[in-house]
Amino acid sequence: MFSASFLLIIFVGTGLLMMPRSHTGYLSWLDSLFTSVSAVCVTGLVVVDTTTAFTTLGKIIILCLIQIGGLGIMTFTGFFSYIFTAGSTFRDNLLLKELFSAETMNNLFKLLTKILLLTFLIEITGALIIYASLETDYPDKLLFSVFHSVSAFCNAGFSTRSGNLNSPDIMNNTTLQVSVAMLIILGGIGFPVLVGLYGNLKHFIVSVIRKLQGRLKPVKSEKRNVSSNIVVFMTVLLIVAGALFYYLFESGNSLKGNDNVSKIIISVFGSISARTAGFNMTDISLWGYPTVFMMIFLMWIGASPGSTGGGIKTTTFALAFRTMWNTVRGRERLIIGNREVSSRTISRVLTIIFLSIVITGIGFLCLLVAEPGKDPAYLLFECFSAFGTVGLSLADSSTFTVAGKVIDIFLMFIGRVGPLTILTGFFLSSRKRYSQYPEIEIAIN
Repeated sequence: MFSASFLLIIFVGTGLLMMPRSHTGYLSWLDSLFTSVSAVCVTGLVVVDTTTAFTTLGKIIILCLIQIGGLGIMTFTGFFSYIFTAGSTFRDNLLLKELFSAETMNNLFKLLTKILLLTFLIEITGALIIYASLETDYPDKLLFSVFHSVSAFCNAGFSTRSGNLNSPDIMNNTTLQVSVAMLIILGGIGFPVLVGLYGNLKHFIVSVIRKLQGRLKPVKSEKRNVSSNIVVFMTVLLIVAGALFYYLFESGNSLKGNDNVSKIIISVFGSISARTAGFNMTDISLWGYPTVFMMIFLMWIGASPGSTGGGIKTTTFALAFRTMWNTVRGRERLIIGNREVSSRTISRVLTIIFLSIVITGIGFLCLLVAEPGKDPAYLLFECFSAFGTVGLSLADSSTFTVAGKVIDIFLMFIGRVGPLTILTGFFLSSRKRYSQYPEIEIAIN
């Protein structure tokens, strides 16, 4: 159902983009499908110039596809099913609980309402800040502001500018750069954490008001769960580490000629954007191989669970690392924050990592065959960019053969829906086995 919903929106989007009023010149069905998949899967890879190939209507259609794909089809279907059918099925509740990493199924409608309201509030605020930062006579000022606010929060990386954000007027606009970076972080940190931050902010404001009124009775704040703590820690760690290595690797390369402040801004923005957004403020074709492979690593990890971004997710990587560290130290159980991580969670972590490597590996081999004249490192970068729904391209997707574009389409779709979700849909058995067998030790080293 989940995968089918994405496919339905993709095909509807393809048809809408093929309308004569949506594009300016010739647009093939494959390029229309590619654009629709890239928008719904919030990737940002393009095979035609969004600025010149699509009319204002076409750009608005892409914007709507990004919004639907970013929030997730289950968010909308879950929300409206509660409104129009006075509830939702138990199976839908389980899927929504899994999708947003909720600990219980209580008040799912309240959670969905908060998610929608927070999303639109953040996007409107971002659009207003971007609008205010632009020159008075900036072309398509309103569309540019709204489009980039939604694209940034949904971690899509689409831009109405031919050079993305790599232009002098944007390079000198610090307000816009910071706004886009913050929108990317808020969209990629995950809705469960976002709702928690909203609760803490509300608690802080209420506490201040009560103190001003002389009422000393404390207001209980919402406690962050273990998952949220991991997400926040990993997000900060990856941004700082990524920015540091970007600065070290590119200071004498693509950043040459910039002052130190500009180098730091570009490095931080590059680290934030690489993990699933795909906006770029520099000519990424100038990157050296160390930066390319560092970015592949960041794209592979991606955003956080229940977010608009892709990748294997920050919590998956964190749990895999802790499991490895536990094994090295001879510990069998994984304890985090006075809580034991279940064996089911560890199994899912290992499965997700294994599937991500296998799928990107197969995609890489297929691209090597389909695009023999391209740099293999750039094709590997392309695979992780598509699978991680990032949208950065060193191999220039627009020059790909039909086979190359189809491979990208499959990688984007699998990366957004999730390989585990797709395979579980095919192979999940309705019959559960409760038998227990004797344990054995198998030689693995």
